Amino acid sequence: MQRYKLAGCAAVLLLAMVSPGRSDDNSSDPFSLTEDPRVPKLISHLSDPDSTVRADSVQRLINLGEAARPALRRALATANPQTRSEIDRVLLHVPWIKPGDSEPVEQAFTGYAEVDAEQRCDRIDSFWLYSETPASPSALLRIVLNDPCTAVRWEAANALRNTLDENESLGKELVDLVNGTEAAPQAYMPPDQNAPLIAAAGWACRDKPAQCAKLLEKSLAMEEENPTAFRGQMDFLFLWLVDRAETLHQHTRMIQLLREQADRTPWNEDRVPDAVTDLFATQADFGPDDGFAYDLRVYQDYFTHPELVYSLGRLAGRKQHPVLAQVLSDSALLMGGLSIEDHYQAGRFLSEHHWNAAAERELRWCLRLSGGQEVNVYFELSSLADERTDDLAAAKYEEAGLHKLTNTTGMSQTTRYGKRLPWSADQAWAEVYWHYMRAAQQAHDPAAMKTNLDKLLATDQGAQVLHDAPGMAADMVPALQELGQTQLADSIFDAAYASLDARVTAAPEDPMPKNNLAWLCACSGKRLDEAAKLADQAVTLAPDDGACLDTQAEIYSRLGQSAKAAEIEAKALLDKPDDVYMARQLEKFRATAAAKRYSAERSAFGWPPRAPLRA
Repeated sequence: MQRYKLAGCAAVLLLAMVSPGRSDDNSSDPFSLTEDPRVPKLISHLSDPDSTVRADSVQRLINLGEAARPALRRALATANPQTRSEIDRVLLHVPWIKPGDSEPVEQAFTGYAEVDAEQRCDRIDSFWLYSETPASPSALLRIVLNDPCTAVRWEAANALRNTLDENESLGKELVDLVNGTEAAPQAYMPPDQNAPLIAAAGWACRDKPAQCAKLLEKSLAMEEENPTAFRGQMDFLFLWLVDRAETLHQHTRMIQLLREQADRTPWNEDRVPDAVTDLFATQADFGPDDGFAYDLRVYQDYFTHPELVYSLGRLAGRKQHPVLAQVLSDSALLMGGLSIEDHYQAGRFLSEHHWNAAAERELRWCLRLSGGQEVNVYFELSSLADERTDDLAAAKYEEAGLHKLTNTTGMSQTTRYGKRLPWSADQAWAEVYWHYMRAAQQAHDPAAMKTNLDKLLATDQGAQVLHDAPGMAADMVPALQELGQTQLADSIFDAAYASLDARVTAAPEDPMPKNNLAWLCACSGKRLDEAAKLADQAVTLAPDDGACLDTQAEIYSRLGQSAKAAEIEAKALLDKPDDVYMARQLEKFRATAAAKRYSAERSAFGWPPRAPLRA
């Protein structure tokens, strides 16, 4: 991982731009600027009635370069609109290319000041966002700090956030700058006036959800005062805030965020933008709110697409209009006609929103229309079967898809669940054997369980799957224990524990790593007291999250507190009322608690324990 060498407070933002070992390092510190005494007088001429005088002053200031920047920035605060426009033009022409820049950076910035805002956004896309060999993030940060157009800075922030996961030092410096830990140089826009910079800093601290939310909400509030981003540049911000609102059960806020995101999304004649489909799906599940009539009016032309008709059907069902709900659902299915692609897109939309019965119906139509040749459909159906805890069906669908895939395109880089992913054959087949193993375990078939577990372990000799999806160990460890292979079970537990514990340490405010580690311990029957503490912490961080509550319930059940486990599981079902697994868990915990109460009552009367029932 690259590290940035700090050289004092005055250079902190510069060094966020410059990475040791890169060819675009700068030898001078642009924050240590010697201001030219001619600058104030030239700035005063920018408001001169004579256009010739103004043009001459603009050119002279451009020629002064970086030395003019601090005074220009200060002058913006009190400038009239005419002067502000001239200052922005000068700032745009202050040299973008610096000594030592790499060739890609020079290409990106050559003629940068001569093109309009849309073309500058296109350059960001070409040289950073969609480039296989993007120019350095340090140069991209120049745009976030310097470009006078907010929409362009948003485009740059959107591209910059893609680099922050691999650039921890840069992310930390962004957060320090925005939070005032490091003083902002006068040559640049103050951080509290730069919404894209604040958003990038918020994205950099996603491992601290409260701080991230504060920065992203602040950035959004600033942008709402003067909207500029209308081509998806802010989608990363909206999606994170929507996910957080959903986790916190703030459904009204979810709808508000999705509505604003949809309002900022360009119209698409061929397909409904995701922001619009998500808006109506959220209205269907948790609305309608006061803005529903507005949504219907604004997006009425999209109702030729099945996704929105399905949403209206779902809403009708929630409002106790079953006939209307069925009519709308059937109409949405018919909209797909004989188009495999339309049925597939509708099926993916439905499965993403967990409307699984309708999703399976659409996806089965895809198989019929394609003669069983539509590879991705098998993986989607496998995912749906997994959600309803039908491991046998999940294994068969995924196995069928892999056979089709291997016969057509190979396995080095495949399309899974509709997304391009580096997904190896070993990872794929390990997952198939895992599902078969779980199915055998549920069927009380130890021979089939051992066969598929052996295949899983043989496939994952390098522990690639175990490290990529250590939660799988939560099933492997108890299966090995059941088969008497305790030594192997212990080694897999230790490896998975170490992997998950590292994630807990890396993200102490994130409930899911704690939840996942607690679940591994619970299923393995190991470190249960530690698991209980982790589960309690996870629930404290996400008090209404069904997955965290389910883990907590399982642990308390294993600690002998079945009544408490049942109480917790009932709360988990409020978050996921259609979850088949959780319903079974609740039934199990209640049955165990009832049996304990019955035994305690018999004991209180001095009766002997009830003999176990015989098969």
